[in-house]
Amino acid sequence: MKPTPLYFAILSALSSSAFIPTAMAAETAKLEKITVEAQDDITPQSDTVSTESLLNTGNSETGAVLREINGVNASRKGGHGLDPQIRGQQYSQLNVLLDGAKIAGGCPNRMDPPSSYAEVSSYDEIEVIRGVKTVTQGAGGSGGTILFKRSKPQYDPNKLVSGEITVGKSNVMNYEADATVRAVGQEGYVVVQGSRKDANNYTDGNGDIVKSSYNTNQGHVDLGWTPSEHHHLKLSAEKSRTEDALYPGAAMDAPETEGTMLRLQYEGRQLSDAIADVDVDLYRSTVDHTMNNYDLRTPPSPMMLRETPTSTETNGAKIKLTSQVGNTQVDYGVQYESVNKDATLWNRYVDPNTSLNYMWPDVTNTTKSVFAETNTEFTPSTNLIVGVRYDDVYAKADKTNDAPSGAPANVPSNVYNNTYSDYDGEDSASEGNFNGLIRLENRFGAGYNWYLGASRTMRTADATERFMSKAAGPSSWVGNPNIKPEEHNQIDLGVGQQTGTLQWNASVWYDRVNNYILRDLAANQQNNGVKTTNGEVYVNVDADLYGADLEADYAVTNALTFGGQFSITQGRNTTDNRNIAMISAPTGQLRATYQPSNWHVGGRFNFALEQTEIDKDYTPTADYGNTPAWSTVDVFGGYQINRNWIVKAGVDNLFDQAYYDHLNYDITEGSSVYKYNEPGRNFWAKVTAKF
Repeated sequence: MKPTPLYFAILSALSSSAFIPTAMAAETAKLEKITVEAQDDITPQSDTVSTESLLNTGNSETGAVLREINGVNASRKGGHGLDPQIRGQQYSQLNVLLDGAKIAGGCPNRMDPPSSYAEVSSYDEIEVIRGVKTVTQGAGGSGGTILFKRSKPQYDPNKLVSGEITVGKSNVMNYEADATVRAVGQEGYVVVQGSRKDANNYTDGNGDIVKSSYNTNQGHVDLGWTPSEHHHLKLSAEKSRTEDALYPGAAMDAPETEGTMLRLQYEGRQLSDAIADVDVDLYRSTVDHTMNNYDLRTPPSPMMLRETPTSTETNGAKIKLTSQVGNTQVDYGVQYESVNKDATLWNRYVDPNTSLNYMWPDVTNTTKSVFAETNTEFTPSTNLIVGVRYDDVYAKADKTNDAPSGAPANVPSNVYNNTYSDYDGEDSASEGNFNGLIRLENRFGAGYNWYLGASRTMRTADATERFMSKAAGPSSWVGNPNIKPEEHNQIDLGVGQQTGTLQWNASVWYDRVNNYILRDLAANQQNNGVKTTNGEVYVNVDADLYGADLEADYAVTNALTFGGQFSITQGRNTTDNRNIAMISAPTGQLRATYQPSNWHVGGRFNFALEQTEIDKDYTPTADYGNTPAWSTVDVFGGYQINRNWIVKAGVDNLFDQAYYDHLNYDITEGSSVYKYNEPGRNFWAKVTAKF
């Protein structure tokens, strides 16, 4: 790989530890006392967590880390790219923003969800919104929103240059390293960050090796201009490259995946009486992804050499203005997003190579949006939020009439016509989607708060659901060009309390979905517009989703904190009177941390109840039955040697339990794929140097 300027910037960051003055290590500083972190005044529906607090683990893969946040689970196909799920929803049912930008994964089978391009250590905090709390973050997001956030560096005249370097090792991670350098002046700053991970094939609790290794290189550069406290302009460039990623839960592995992001952001604060704030986000992201069945594994036969190179490009722009009218804050603006996806399945055995399927036949989804949201303070303790959003959606596939060179019959339009009775040659679709939110928030008593919200969210089909074209007999996988957008009608009710030592919240929710987009076996949908019995298809059904989330933290003393969380989701396909497949089992965690001074110890008890609510019509094989309950124990600790050096260590899955998560398999790969286990006992240690 040819070195780039970004490569040298990252290398500089990683090597800067050599210039840390040894004299600075003389003074010992104590860690801050453990306290219950306050959320926003009324946010039982969301959690904002510092990334540092999430990294007391030996597996820093982003999806694995997100599992620590209440209400979030993730499906595993391998060691890299665990795919988040919130409220039983995933994929494009979630909005995932990486410092204000979106990136579309390159794998139709979700080897690289958007979150896989977010290196956790490069962000300051992660906010998870369960369900719909605002209409301003983007189109869709019926299941929730995940916001990876980077903070603006603070100017300190006594310390113009600062940074930190962390290196770690564990059984799961052969090694990992991350470095950040910041140079901050009165009117601007430069941040350079880089990381590298080399992950092993891990061993499960039975002592069996799970093929899950990968290595990644990631880095970003931020250039900021801060001429005054009212203006902040930031230009950011980021690159991530993953190589040799193994996926036992897929038919292929990924020799290489590369993602890039460019962002330009502006924040204007307290600008005028008419327009108080202005936020502008412009971004462009690309992904080049290659997967095949022969570079990193033995193919099914010497002649069965298959490869799918893919590419995606996402362009977006958002302008949000904020005005104050009496006791009402008004957020309003416009948004644009265009996502192009292209993927072709090739036969690499023949020479010259021939194409077999245009899996993503050059698909572009364009969304133009306008939104407005008011937050009115009726009393000092009562707020009413009302939001509306309109999304103009246009989807187009440019290769629906192109014939693959090695399989001329697999013209995408022929594939759709052979699958759906209502297909009439469509290669595009237009939608006008209205969204709305009304939400009452109230504070009362000794730190109590509650909210009641109702929302209507339209979620359009993505490129896979609408235009996937893989004709392969029993293994066919075909999108539906006439699929309708999902209409989510949700009700949320939550209550909580926040005092100096105690924070707790509980919420329940119900989501009635009209035209839920169901991925199902074609044989199950003969009465729903499907005219084949081969493979998998997408159809609209009606569905009910509902659940509850509980969470609490209690500071017994300044040093000792206990906490816990629990989340449950149920889903029902009411059209076919079946459960919805692949919804997380009820999961939870109990935790404790003791931090009397410059050292700390802690532990987590992680658990899931048995998952018995399965769709037996979609997962008929006996191996895909109920998922047993499981529990694990993690222990960790740390010591701040002085103000420059910190060491941490721990053991994940202390008792080496053999277990698998309910989401840990992919039914599309057939009955030969077992629900492979999570990592077994994982010893880990990390060292951080700050300067």
